[in-house]
Amino acid sequence: MFIKIQNLNIHYKTMGQGNPVVIIHGWGTNLKNLSSLATILAKEHQVFSLDLPGFGLSTAPSEPWGTPEYAEVVAEFIHALKIKNPNLIGHSFGGKISLYLTAKKMVDTKKLVLISSSGIRLKSRKKFDFLRIAYVFKILKIFTGLPILRLFFRGKFWQNKLAEYRNRLGSEDYKAAQGIMRSSLVKVVNEDFRKLLPLIQVPALLLWGSKDPSVSLTVAEMMQNLIPKASLVVFPNTGHFPHLTNKDEVEAKVLEFLESL
Repeated sequence: MFIKIQNLNIHYKTMGQGNPVVIIHGWGTNLKNLSSLATILAKEHQVFSLDLPGFGLSTAPSEPWGTPEYAEVVAEFIHALKIKNPNLIGHSFGGKISLYLTAKKMVDTKKLVLISSSGIRLKSRKKFDFLRIAYVFKILKIFTGLPILRLFFRGKFWQNKLAEYRNRLGSEDYKAAQGIMRSSLVKVVNEDFRKLLPLIQVPALLLWGSKDPSVSLTVAEMMQNLIPKASLVVFPNTGHFPHLTNKDEVEAKVLEFLESL
């Protein structure tokens, strides 16, 4: 099914009956990534899953967006479908959108489930290396563009060197994204919402892999401390997609949390 939000075609699916649950996928994926969890929850709840703008079958935005713009579309989606007092479940970037919606009271969230959620930006050596490589790449591009040096840098060696630096830039998400979506990703990864977390007054369940290479366990522990009613469940030797690698455990934890008083 599709619905028009802000002149964008938003693809979504709904199934089941009962208390509403809205599931929001992470960057670079689509609603299929959380389809198993959606199917299990639909036995007891009415589940809404959507493709965020620029992913799956939904239209991409016409300019670079950050989390606030994505959150606005999700909020309009929830209001347009008259979804009242929903439970929000978000993975990675979807978790970041969910915590923003809840903290800003854009949605009357009942409960919040954050799976490997982004939202806190940590300083690291990795970021320094990324910036250093980026600046070198930019300098090389400038030099290869100068008419007087263009012939010299046209050779295979320099073209291979440029390709090497381009491939080393950023994450797999960054390399996969193009145009507006790449610019959006840059905006998103530079946001830090830790000041918003104490504003979340609803029960929150944090589900994390101990070996998450994308959003470290340190972020989970910080979120648990900053969100007043948060609990954290850590899955040993698990990466960024516990809902796939630890499917049964995650589904059981989410069901238990949503059904608790």
